[in-house]
Parts: sequence; structure tokens; C-alpha cells
Amino acid sequence: YRLASNRWLVCYDKGYGLGDRLARTSASIAASVNDVSDGYVSISLSGKLAYDLLVRGCEQDLHRRVFGQGRVAASQIAAIDVLIHAAAEPDSYELVV
Repeated sequence: YRLASNRWLVCYDKGYGLGDRLARTSASIAASVNDVSDGYVSISLSGKLAYDLLVRGCEQDLHRRVFGQGRVAASQIAAIDVLIHAAAEPDSYELVV
């Protein structure tokens, strides 16, 4: 997920060793990799009522005309920081909490 012009959050299965490969690559391009996996959980939310559920607790405009496929937004739900990703499938979202 692109958090800012120079900041990314990469989610991956630890079994693939992607974090190690990113760390080795970043050493040659003036970048850094930090493992923050113990601080986050990813939740998939989908279905006809997924949008309705999210907008009840989130002030971010999540309508697909504004928040289309692939978009990412940082917001809060019930005073908890959350990263919301509009997944490829209609009515599907990934939440990183």
C-alpha cells in the first residue's frame, strides 16, 4: 500500500522471504525496511453490506465513485487507526489495523 510519495506498507506471507529480499535491495538504493508485522493485523471485509458497515464507523468517503479499486486511505473506525484498501472485487475491502 502506498502511504505517501516515499512511504509504502508491504504485506506478505513471511514464508516467502520477501522481507529479507527487500532489505537486501534497499541497502543499495538509500531506503530502509522495517518489520512491523507484530503491530498489525489484516482483515478482509466483503459482501453486499461491507460498505454499509464501514461507513457507519468511518468518516472517510468510501463510495466507489470517489474511493475506487486500488485506493488506500488512512482513517479511524471507533477511535482505532485503520488503513482501508478498496480491493479489486466489488464490495470488498482490506483493513490493516
